[in-house]
Parts: sequence; C-alpha cells; structure tokens
Amino acid sequence: MNIKVTVDHSVNAAYIELSDAEVERTVKLRDAVMVDLNEFGMVVGIEMLGIDVDLPLQQLRDEYHVDSKVVDVLYNLRPNLGYQLARFQQTTEGSSEKVEQFA
Repeated sequence: MNIKVTVDHSVNAAYIELSDAEVERTVKLRDAVMVDLNEFGMVVGIEMLGIDVDLPLQQLRDEYHVDSKVVDVLYNLRPNLGYQLARFQQTTEGSSEKVEQFA
C-alpha cells in the first residue's frame, strides 16, 4: 500500500493518490470531495477542495471498496485531516505544493 498526498496551500486543496492507474471518471461525493475512479470503478485518488473537509471514510470503504488498510491510514490522520495536511510546509521558496508518501 502506497498513499501519496499532495497539498497545494495556495488553493487550500489536497489530492490523495491511492493508485497510479489511469482515471476513467470522477464522482462527486460531497461539495468539496471528489473521487477519481479507474475503468473498473476502483478509487485512484481523492480530491479535497479544502484541506479541512471531512472525508466520508465509511462511504469510501462500503461503496467504492477502498481497502480497509487505506481507510485506517486516512482515519488515523483524523480528527482533523486538514490539520495533518497543513503541517506539511512549503519545501521550496515560492512553491505551494508539498508531496508526502505514506506506506
């Protein structure tokens, strides 16, 4: 399991990449949460349009079959995923993007 998180502080957004598979379609789960799916309907990534949004972890597991180990990692980033993501600081001057990997 390899989870890659990219945070863009300039727009207060984050992308959680669960797979490097090609995105076939995107589904809106909530106003600020989009899920990218591959051709088989499996989650490739989760886009958060606000780093403080609450992820629908149960829905991701039940409806989109996100592996329970992945859900556990995302759950452990709570109670405030935004806090955890915001702690990643800019890595280079002028850059607003930070990538972090979880295994």
